Amino acid sequence: MAHYALDPKAAANARIADLARAPRDKRGRVTFSSEFLMLRPVSAPPGTLLYDVNNRGGIAIMGQVNGKSPANNDPTTAADAGDGFLMRHGFTLLFSAWTWDVAPQAPGIVPLVFKPPVAKACAVSWPMNLPSTLPRRWRLTRACAG
Repeated sequence: MAHYALDPKAAANARIADLARAPRDKRGRVTFSSEFLMLRPVSAPPGTLLYDVNNRGGIAIMGQVNGKSPANNDPTTAADAGDGFLMRHGFTLLFSAWTWDVAPQAPGIVPLVFKPPVAKACAVSWPMNLPSTLPRRWRLTRACAG
């Protein structure tokens, strides 16, 4: 598990939506976490890090290059590495979660999941007249002031 902490006041973080409304830790930072998996070759000399931006929490590059994806997204055996091409050539593989809305999986399937902070809702209310053409299942909201 990788743990992160962002300073919501830092200029570099200004473009992150709703960061100002996310909960803070004791240092005033917004914290969150992301699962990751790193595989390093044991017998080949270390070479290059290959970062696989996974899809929906699944490991992809091993199936695309090594000819076999690991069972249950959990590479624990030599067979999970397929033909081992990447490992034989010294590649270190890094997989990390970046999506938070991974659908529930079948028993035993272990997707990598990103756990973002949850922004607090605005406490804003105002009178509004809804147009009669607006479906009743819709609700209008307005952005909070920063």
